[in-house]
Amino acid sequence: MNLTFHIPLNHFINLLSQIGVQEYINISKHLFQTAKLTLDIAKRVGISALSDEDIYLSGLFHDLGLVLKASIENYEIFKDLFKNIPDLEKLVLTFDTRNTHSALSYLMCLNLHFLNPNVSRAIIYHHTPYFEIIDETDDVVKLANCIKAADEISLNCIRIHGQDINSDFIENLLEKISQDKGLLEDVKIAALDSIKDYTELFDIIDGFNSFSSKTLLSLEEAKSFAKLFGLLLDMRSPYTRNHTFLVTEISKQITLETLSEEDSRLIEISALLHDIGKLKIPLGILHKKGPLNDKEMLIMKSHVVETYKMLVRSGLQISLIYQPHIMKGSTVVVIPWELAENNLHFIQESCR
Repeated sequence: MNLTFHIPLNHFINLLSQIGVQEYINISKHLFQTAKLTLDIAKRVGISALSDEDIYLSGLFHDLGLVLKASIENYEIFKDLFKNIPDLEKLVLTFDTRNTHSALSYLMCLNLHFLNPNVSRAIIYHHTPYFEIIDETDDVVKLANCIKAADEISLNCIRIHGQDINSDFIENLLEKISQDKGLLEDVKIAALDSIKDYTELFDIIDGFNSFSSKTLLSLEEAKSFAKLFGLLLDMRSPYTRNHTFLVTEISKQITLETLSEEDSRLIEISALLHDIGKLKIPLGILHKKGPLNDKEMLIMKSHVVETYKMLVRSGLQISLIYQPHIMKGSTVVVIPWELAENNLHFIQESCR
């Protein structure tokens, strides 16, 4: 079966907005805050060569490398600090004193095939003072500087987790931005104006997703985004690490022998997302040695329903297939509506 199938970028951003649970609760809020702040500052400055979408995505993806670096290099600290400490600047100082996570974020963004290359270039410099960035276009330098300012504002807002933003906090934040010698003058002025616009600032730092785009992703581009979700899921636990990608590769090999190349890509995307609801399962249950009790097993099985809910809320057009032995701990498979009913049993078996 051949399909010409595209998936709205909006749907994947909506799905990304739902990962703010467990260990990702603070980093998710920071990413969406930085995305909105970067766009607000950039609009005040004016970056004509880049779209609003490009600018928003630069802020959204700027710290992805921090998750990868922390999980791989010191998992025990990662699982404790990422969930329990809202001071993300402290996390950076704990995991990455040399800010190498910027380079990791850059490399991860290179694999998101729909991204403007200038977005990836700007991300690698988001902790770099503007006068140390050489051999880059003015737009890349200015965008990197906008991310830098937005990142600093967000880190300060998240640090006061649970507290009201009062006049003293605003004054201190204005002072910090004013004294940052690594900011271009026009970026600094724009950032200060963004902070002073209290009503706008409160809307921005709520951490909610405000992304809107008409961009449609090809299946190959959608697969590159789905891989990001697989990575975030597998990095969360060493016991499930690589599970998503192994399931995806096996599903691909099976389907390539019997379905068209395009249909096989659809299966790959489905396999990459099939366990996304496990983000909501506490690590204490995922890592428990020995059998789960009845209550724990019920929580573990809930990832099937959570996967369904997350994908439906994201706007992805999917069909949910339960295995016949679902109550014995089987998993969920998500299938695009466009796949014909007579293929469902085969697809179900491919992703088991």
